[in-house]
Amino acid sequence: MRDQILETFYKLESGYKNRDEETIDEFMDIISDSEDVQMIGIGATEPEAYEWFTGKEQIKEIILSDWEFWGDVHFDIPNMRISEKDGVAWFSLCAELEQVEMKEDSWKFYLEQM
Repeated sequence: MRDQILETFYKLESGYKNRDEETIDEFMDIISDSEDVQMIGIGATEPEAYEWFTGKEQIKEIILSDWEFWGDVHFDIPNMRISEKDGVAWFSLCAELEQVEMKEDSWKFYLEQM
């Protein structure tokens, strides 16, 4: 299972590095088709609220937004900690977001968040 998790994270990292909107549907293959799948952003505080996304379509929308507005994302995959028991895995890793270019819309968004 560890190899599958690492492979998925390398695909995630590659998608965020390349930011090719033409390949978003292929990229989304790394996300479960379960209607319960969730992606929780750094500003999330509760389900269905700000930065808490449920379902593949919501996740696709936030990923496209990340690709357009976020800076460079770096995952510390080699130092990822992965645990597994009875077919369930959980993990932790450090990541870094480097904002290298700011768009006018980004400034407005960040100011509203403050």
